[in-house]
Amino acid sequence: MATPRVAGIAALLTAQGRSRANVARVLKSTARTPPLNTRGTYTPAYGFRIVDAKAAVAAPR
Repeated sequence: MATPRVAGIAALLTAQGRSRANVARVLKSTARTPPLNTRGTYTPAYGFRIVDAKAAVAAPR
């Protein structure tokens, strides 16, 4: 069920006038890691973590 959530957040970012590259960067950099409470880090177990809509929409362009 992650795909609809990520697609919705990507739509919100696109509606702000962001480019595709910026949307991808923001989604990756604002995603959070549940047990460590870090952002934007990649691990094989979790990928880029859980997307955070509030942080993504508030991220600078």
